[in-house]
Amino acid sequence: MAAWWTVARWFTTQPHPVLLLMLANRDGSLARDVDVQAWLGPYCLTEAAGEHDRARNAEAEAASLRTQRTRHPVRHPQTGTPNTARMETV
Repeated sequence: MAAWWTVARWFTTQPHPVLLLMLANRDGSLARDVDVQAWLGPYCLTEAAGEHDRARNAEAEAASLRTQRTRHPVRHPQTGTPNTARMETV
């Protein structure tokens, strides 16, 4: 346990150059990834809430259209004339 604390003290007093490069905020670094994820989280939550609202509106519209369809059945126009069933022979 003492060895771990010794190494931890070394890194706090004089960090390794690779660690500094990994934590620098530049493209491909861990710090940049953390910044992007910190921004991306709330953005994704906002977009998901908007998509949820759009889906709920679409479901309500579909239900409304189904209700309208069952209330008023579609009447198809009659084809032909009433006299077509009776044919006169010449």
